[in-house]
Amino acid sequence: MPALPPTAAAKEDLQEARAAVMDVVQGRSVSAALACLEFLGAGGTACDALTPHALGADARVRRNVAEVFARFAERPHKEALLALATDADVSLRVAAARGFGHAKLDHVGLRLLLRDKASGVRREAARALGRLKPADAGKAVLEAAEAEAEPEVREAMLVAAAAAPFPGLVGRLERLLGHSPESTRMAAARALCLLGAPSGLAVAREKLDSKSRCDRRDGVTLLDGAPLKAAGPLLAPLLKAPVQDMNLAAPAARVLAQAGDAKALEWLVVQAHEARGADAGPLLDAVEALKVADEDRKRILRSKPILP
Repeated sequence: MPALPPTAAAKEDLQEARAAVMDVVQGRSVSAALACLEFLGAGGTACDALTPHALGADARVRRNVAEVFARFAERPHKEALLALATDADVSLRVAAARGFGHAKLDHVGLRLLLRDKASGVRREAARALGRLKPADAGKAVLEAAEAEAEPEVREAMLVAAAAAPFPGLVGRLERLLGHSPESTRMAAARALCLLGAPSGLAVAREKLDSKSRCDRRDGVTLLDGAPLKAAGPLLAPLLKAPVQDMNLAAPAARVLAQAGDAKALEWLVVQAHEARGADAGPLLDAVEALKVADEDRKRILRSKPILP
């Protein structure tokens, strides 16, 4: 059966994708070009077209092209990612780490970035491995974390290790709870909370029970991404307090909603609709972070009922 000719809409999409690729190469409105490629679902095709430029000599063009690979790279683009991963430009190596993660490509080139001299590259390499979850990623990332000097990077590494757990991980994380830098203790507690480990949840509970608002905020942060079974009993009371601090309750509701708590999502939508003054900001921020569709928001409000 002969192939059907492309529709007018398909031809128009192809022309727009080609124009977006040219914008990237020429450095015109790169962010708009990325948004266009994502909307058209043409990111992989754009990487195909841009591979010669990723391997080329023009540093400015490579920098623009790297942004495309960071967001849209696929497995066939391995050679371009490896070229970016060994570039002298830090921003290109960061893009390569993100691109490996997007392409779901576990490669020795990505593992090497865990030991890169630039902290941002090490952080993104850890995050990519955490997303990929290969069999030995947890061990590789934890070992890198134990030798890491930068607190922000160490936290990203420990969280990534929790995303790819292995036997003995909980015990090694628990040993870090006695580590002298506060940042290391908190990062280890966060990773343990992600695993639903009682030792991590105990740290979160202690923070949430503190009289300090900063400590209570840290308690909410520790539970961000934790299983609902673990986070629910600790965060739900913040939504029922007689006098609510929305700077704590709103993020707590977001964490619960992301973990799958439908009632927390309903609470958040209703509170955001009714809030006035200073309370409105954190509630609206939480709803925005959840990307609640207008139809879902209206459905929730009608069910209360608040909207007609």
